[in-house]
Parts: sequence; structure tokens; C-alpha cells
Amino acid sequence: MFYTDGNGRECLAEKGTRIVNGIPVTTWTRDITDANLLKVEAGTNGYKGGDTGSGSRTFLRIANQGGTDILFRINGRGLGLAGDDFTITLGGDAELATIKEALKWMISILEVQSNGER
Repeated sequence: MFYTDGNGRECLAEKGTRIVNGIPVTTWTRDITDANLLKVEAGTNGYKGGDTGSGSRTFLRIANQGGTDILFRINGRGLGLAGDDFTITLGGDAELATIKEALKWMISILEVQSNGER
């Protein structure tokens, strides 16, 4: 899959598969670079008409690959714990720019895949 980055350049996203609660989901991964570097991955198997028992699966990942002032917290207790909420906090102008691009791109992947294109 190709995407157009924030500078109007066409780039290739890497296709992969993640197992989400026992169900394979096609994902797409790309780097987003400014003064920092994020690796983002998103995918879904689309609408399936139900809750988690028979419904869709969605996978989102944002990873610091260098120079990003970022902190992830789940339910205010740190990494790796199940909870009812999560927060992502960032510091800096480059971090604002890259997280904006990351979230827009992730939404575009989910839009395409939830409309039947994998």
C-alpha cells in the first residue's frame, strides 16, 4: 500500500499480520519522522456484526524509534496493565507534528479496511 506523507511524497507502507485475540488482522506499518521518529502500525479485519465474540478486531501501535518525548500510561499505573483508560503524553513541537500525522494515518488505514479493502 502506498500513502502520501506530510510533504506530499508517495511512500510504501509495510504489510503484516497480527493475531488479535486469536484472530488474524492485516496491519500496515510506517515510520513518521521529524526531529523524532515514530513507528506506527494499524489494522482491522473490518465490521463483523457483533461484540468481541464474533465482531471485528482492531490493532493500533505507536512506538518511539528515537528522540520522542513520549509517555504511555494505562489506567495511570504504567505499562503493560489492563485498565479502563490509557493516556499518551508528548512534549515538543516535533512530537505534536508526528503524533498528528500518526493518528491521521492510522484513521485512514482503519477507514479503508473497514470498507472492505484489506
